[in-house]
Amino acid sequence: MTLRQIGPALLAVLLGGVLAILGSRWLIAEWNGEMAQTSLNNWAEQGGQPAPAAVARAEAQAIQSIRFHPGRSGEHWDRLGRIYAWANWEAPITLVDTQPALIAAERLLAEPIGEAGAQSAERTRLRAFSAYDQAVSLRPLWPYGKLRLASARLSAGVADARFNALLREGFELGPWRRSVNREVARLGLMAWDYLEPATRFVVLEACRRTAGFGRGDVAWLRTLADQTGRRALIDGLVLAR
Repeated sequence: MTLRQIGPALLAVLLGGVLAILGSRWLIAEWNGEMAQTSLNNWAEQGGQPAPAAVARAEAQAIQSIRFHPGRSGEHWDRLGRIYAWANWEAPITLVDTQPALIAAERLLAEPIGEAGAQSAERTRLRAFSAYDQAVSLRPLWPYGKLRLASARLSAGVADARFNALLREGFELGPWRRSVNREVARLGLMAWDYLEPATRFVVLEACRRTAGFGRGDVAWLRTLADQTGRRALIDGLVLAR
């Protein structure tokens, strides 16, 4: 083999090696991601709060999916956020005056909370908040990411200007999606006392659009209004029209 032939052959070998490594990392990331997603699907079907051991297992799988994925992935960070959000979703929400400090991405990956930490609503909610923040930075035009971050902020006790902005941005990115309007309505009515005027306008519009989807949506909205103590508001400004 001549020198002219060796160069392209060596390049092909090196390129094949790089592709093999990337392919292996992608497979590991996807396998772990699918395992974590299976847990999320099971929790959604069961409806209850998952056991700390199950949260810890799904957390480890989601972290591996992020670590091994070739490049940063908003989808994988969103999945980690959802795992933390499920951990203590039944615990009551306590609003705080100061915004909790976000946990850096490197620390989220290097210091998993495990089974013991999964029992703490404060710790899991702060991690959901932080993981969703990473996801939104990578997928800034996805409405569900904005609303999941808004929900995580509220669960962590933060209903500030950023929370307001996330509600408006999520609505603007998916203005006619039933699930987007429902989530804007849910979060907005829960945090009504802390909403800015512009956000209240968006929330009421999301309620009107939700009601416009059908009778089942009207019933859902009335139930939400009863649960949040906003029945008079909804009856007077949404359903009376």
